[in-house]
Amino acid sequence: MTEPSKKSLPEWRAAAVFDARLLRGRGDVRDREIRRLGQAIERWGFFELHNHGVDHQCRQDLFAAQRAFFALPDSQKRSLQRTAINARGYNSGELTKNRLDAKEIFDVGHKPDPLAADDALVNRVVDGWNQMPEDLAIREPIWRWFNLCEPLAIEVYDWLLQALGASDALAAHTDQHTSFLRLNAYSDAQQKEQSKNEKVESEDADSMVPLGIHRHTDAGLLTLLVEDGHHALQVLHAGQWRTIEPSPNAFIVNTGDMLQVLSNDRFIAPEHRVLGSVAGQYRLSAAYFFNPPYDQIIQAGGKEPLIYPVDFEGATEDDFNELANQIDQQFGRLDGLLLNAGILGQRTPLAKYRQDVWDKVFRVNVSSQHLLTKALMPILEASENASVIFTTSGVGRVGRPFWGAYAASKFAVEGLVQIWAAENEGLNSVRINCINPGATSTQMRATAFPAENPESIASPEDIMPAYLYLMGSASSGVNGQSIDAQIK
Repeated sequence: MTEPSKKSLPEWRAAAVFDARLLRGRGDVRDREIRRLGQAIERWGFFELHNHGVDHQCRQDLFAAQRAFFALPDSQKRSLQRTAINARGYNSGELTKNRLDAKEIFDVGHKPDPLAADDALVNRVVDGWNQMPEDLAIREPIWRWFNLCEPLAIEVYDWLLQALGASDALAAHTDQHTSFLRLNAYSDAQQKEQSKNEKVESEDADSMVPLGIHRHTDAGLLTLLVEDGHHALQVLHAGQWRTIEPSPNAFIVNTGDMLQVLSNDRFIAPEHRVLGSVAGQYRLSAAYFFNPPYDQIIQAGGKEPLIYPVDFEGATEDDFNELANQIDQQFGRLDGLLLNAGILGQRTPLAKYRQDVWDKVFRVNVSSQHLLTKALMPILEASENASVIFTTSGVGRVGRPFWGAYAASKFAVEGLVQIWAAENEGLNSVRINCINPGATSTQMRATAFPAENPESIASPEDIMPAYLYLMGSASSGVNGQSIDAQIK
């Protein structure tokens, strides 16, 4: 539970404000700044960057273009609407953690061939292609800002890698990267639209207004943020939401989930949010999300992921054995296995339960998971500290009416885990446990409880600590246990 917001966070100014000229310098002064940068990111996850070399007039031109774009008639903006096959463009219904944000956005991404048309085949990449307005007075300042942010983000990433002492092989490059620029506009109109769709939850009640962007962490490596002078970014620090008030012409830089993983949790991806519009205030911001190409991980020496589709309903023992062989050939071992596949079946009395549905539920929820574990056990044993996690349920511990095959299958999972754990105890380093997720906002939960408000229960992200614990070394020695992800 968080405490009420505090207006600002002055403590970080002494520790997390940096001059790019020093970071670009040489000798001991630069080395000290790089070390200090690493310490700031370890503690705060964000910093303020001055003297970055991006001309202030370009920023003013960007905001003028933003203001002009969002003032266009709705029909023109909707002609550039994002679609199911194109993640770039305009959107007035952006969701963060499945909650409606009180803002409009416009996304622009990297073009492999800047000279070709936006929708040319060469510029249709994994997340789509750019949909730019025809007015050059709008499109040119936006595209200019994107191209100014790109080299700065690469430079900042390089500083952070140096602070980590990371390999040169991880140095960023721009070919085919998936970075994008998001333009945000916050207004009373968007605030009213949000209010029609949801109530302000108690977690945000101290803000007194709907949120422009709900609480989250950024998914990529790092983000470069500029605001138009109205400060609304809040960071969760020491249990309190604290407002960040950057100096004029500075960038706010924060690290994302990808960099936290890359640094092995040395750098943190800070949880943050943005306050909604207040009393007719109209605000703009622009966030450049730096996401390197997938191939960079491979070029840095990482193993290429193995994708092997399996239908648990129809897969045979031979299918699971072939999957195990492919993992063995590519990786030589397996450090963790999470068995989370499951189907609900019917919610009906046992006397009326269809046998074909019963068989299907047991095939997916029990038999296939046992066969997969059996096939993978030799390469799990090749790991120094492997963990297998099955998924159980509260209805698999105490019988409840009308849960039928699903409940029976979870009783079977509980027993299966105990047997596997007992048979492996002392023979190898593989530990086998199960987790009861509890009431969690998933499609299966919505099917079982259609009248339940999904925002009244935990999100999948909320219960991740239990899974990370069982997958990590901290749970070494824990074996044959059934753990609740949500402690009541």
